[in-house]
Amino acid sequence: MSRSKTEYLHYCFSGRVEAGREVTLDRRPIPKVDKCKYLGSIIQQNGDIDKDITQRIKLGWQKWKSISSVLCDKRVPLGF
Repeated sequence: MSRSKTEYLHYCFSGRVEAGREVTLDRRPIPKVDKCKYLGSIIQQNGDIDKDITQRIKLGWQKWKSISSVLCDKRVPLGF
């Protein structure tokens, strides 16, 4: 575990906002973040999914741009 790269996200599933205690590792505080990426999805502290949806749309357009030159090339035959 990298102490310099470690950060944490506190998500309250019950909907109650609690004053959180400081999280430490070897007596050093770990920074708290509002969002993180887990298994390819962006998880936000407030429960919104807007950033995750925006990121997935952006990645979809990037993939389309990377293959559209081949798919739309008139020199590529239609049949196999």
